[in-house]
Amino acid sequence: MSKIHLFENSSRSQLEDNELDIVKLINSRSQKNKTKIFSEIHSKLAVESENFPIFLKSTWTKFTNPTPGNQSELIKKIVLYEELQNADISESTETIVCHNLSSKYECVVHDFCIANNINISITNSSKVTYMLRQAKKIFVTFIQLSAILLEQLLFGFIGMFKLSTNRKIGDQIFIPNPNRYESIKPVAEELGIKTLVVPWPYLLLQWKRNKLPSNNAFISINQFSSIISAPYSLKIILATIINRKKICDDLSEIIELQRGYRLPRSVAFSVNHILVSNVFCLCYCHPAKEMVNTLEPKSLVIGSPGIFSLPILTMANQQQGVETFHIPHSITRPFEPILPDTTQFLSSVLGLQYIQKIGLDIGDNIPVGRPYFKEITTRDVNRGEKCDKQKDINVLIGTQPFLDDIKQDLIDMVLVGANRNPHETNIRIKIHPSESVEWYDDCTHIPIYEDKLEENLKWADLTITINSNIGVEAVLNGSAVFYVNVWEGKVNDFPLVLTGKISHFTNRDNFLEAICKMDQGELRDTFNQQYRYITSQFALDSNISSDIKKELK
Repeated sequence: MSKIHLFENSSRSQLEDNELDIVKLINSRSQKNKTKIFSEIHSKLAVESENFPIFLKSTWTKFTNPTPGNQSELIKKIVLYEELQNADISESTETIVCHNLSSKYECVVHDFCIANNINISITNSSKVTYMLRQAKKIFVTFIQLSAILLEQLLFGFIGMFKLSTNRKIGDQIFIPNPNRYESIKPVAEELGIKTLVVPWPYLLLQWKRNKLPSNNAFISINQFSSIISAPYSLKIILATIINRKKICDDLSEIIELQRGYRLPRSVAFSVNHILVSNVFCLCYCHPAKEMVNTLEPKSLVIGSPGIFSLPILTMANQQQGVETFHIPHSITRPFEPILPDTTQFLSSVLGLQYIQKIGLDIGDNIPVGRPYFKEITTRDVNRGEKCDKQKDINVLIGTQPFLDDIKQDLIDMVLVGANRNPHETNIRIKIHPSESVEWYDDCTHIPIYEDKLEENLKWADLTITINSNIGVEAVLNGSAVFYVNVWEGKVNDFPLVLTGKISHFTNRDNFLEAICKMDQGELRDTFNQQYRYITSQFALDSNISSDIKKELK
């Protein structure tokens, strides 16, 4: 064969001998294998790389993991390269033709062709669309940078005239993700923390203030800016951009050491993408430094790490010598970020077992549970020894911000299964906080809820979701849960559902059959088994906030 043709998500069921679908190549690898690659590179980056800037070293989980939609997704690039090596590409192959491949995969084919002395031909009608999208992203990033730097200059001038709002707010600085405030709220209350620092620009903080709890004071980290914060931020940004080649070289060397080959174009693509997407968080390095100098805290606590809070945490820890703690919002994910030199309060015993299993137990990791779980009371722990099997079944669909076709597919499957069930089935949809309710306008026959999570969970006999936290919360509120993932390669399975202790469907027919045949008796038995497992793993037999308080003290 003189030519090999590569396609991405080909609609044809049967490809010719000289044709390959790169998505199928990537999906042929198990999540376990991808996790192994992830953990190998993760530990090397976290410990050895000196050139990685603060924000990349602390948020590099997003940089490396194969989460669907992540343009950087370095692990998928590694898998694709190795699958191309394993594919039946003979020595007589002269050219590889790429048919409308995404740029994130096209760079991998370039690396493969260079390494094997093969010509590459590109037929890409989406190239212009991609370039326009990148140009828009760069423009938006420029606007964000400008707004943050101008705000820092403003607060710098205010500080010169002693009008700054900087003030002592206690021994601990709490930096919650405002959209996930409930994760850290019980601990803040246990410690009597009233003022929380938010890594948001001041104007955005004012705009969102009506969504934040009124019994706490929230201040923007930019209020700790000095007159040199903006120039300092620009200096770090420029230094990071100039240092890009060293960053790429470090990562290429780690891959070569771990996997035996180099991916120069693929690494460069990933590094460039993560720089453009997250470079503005470097602006918070100097205000973080000023905040620590001004408040002189004994410790710094973050909840649900993000591109804003992680650089702040790393700066405080590595350069200021302040103890740092992390209270996660999520149940343990397959590609869990392990933060260097930071105590992590893990959400479960399962979480500790998992990171130990994949070789990432490199920090101080303490399984305590999720603090706000103590506020959840179950409706009926045993759901009764007897139940009316003919009673109506209440089903709650807990959606997530996945691709539109995945969300629609999940809803359609539940509706089809419910229609075939002989019992009357009532269905509601509880949308994820990150979703827009407008997307569900066509679901006129199903009640849609943006809030009232606990009320809906207590209403439900069964909660159906993909890989959301809502599954654990459902069980604690008295509802059985079905986790569904029939979209292999597009959705990651979390360690919780891979234990075999929680109902988990990867086959469409099996899921439909379970919905068709469910009754109150079956759901009761399922719930009781799930409840015993969830309570044993998520450490609900102790005062979680009090345990965390002892560690912080």
